[in-house]
Amino acid sequence: MGMMHRCTSFALAAATVVALGCATGEKAASTDSARGSVAADTGARAAPAAGATADLSKFAGRWQVHTKPVSGRDTTTMTYVLTATADTTGWTITYPGRGAMPVHASVSGDSVILATDPYPSVRRKGLTVHTNSVLRMQGDRLVGTAVAHFKTNQPDSVIHSNTEATRVP
Repeated sequence: MGMMHRCTSFALAAATVVALGCATGEKAASTDSARGSVAADTGARAAPAAGATADLSKFAGRWQVHTKPVSGRDTTTMTYVLTATADTTGWTITYPGRGAMPVHASVSGDSVILATDPYPSVRRKGLTVHTNSVLRMQGDRLVGTAVAHFKTNQPDSVIHSNTEATRVP
C-alpha cells in the first residue's frame, strides 16, 4: 500500500495543481481582456483563444498609421507609414521627413507584435524612445495599442496610445 498510495496521492496532487493553475490563468486572461489592459513592459494584450493565428500575408503592404495617446498633456495624433511583409522580416516604419526604420515583427495568436529599437523621438525632441505595439486585423483596418518608452529621468516617461491603420494603395 505504501508505494501505490504515494503514487496515487502524487498524481492527485499534480492534477489539482494543474487544474488550479489553468483556472487561475484563464481568470487572469479574461480579466485583462475585459479591461483591455496593456502589459506595461511589452505592450501586449492577453493571448487570444487557442486556434486563432494571424496570417501575415493579410498584413503585407503599406499602411497609414494613426496613433493617439489615451491620456496626458499631449494627446496629438502621430502618423507614420508601416510597411509590412508576408513574414516577420523586412518590416519598417517611416515617419514624415525621416527615413525608414526597421521594426521587429512577431505573431501571437491573431495579433502582430511590433517592437522598435531606440530612435530619436518625433513627439519629444531631444529624447530617445522605443515602442511596442500590438495590432490585429479588424475588417480592412489594423487596430491595436502602442506603448512608447522614453529614455528620461522625468515623469511621464511612458505613453499608452490607441492605434488604427488603413491600407495605402
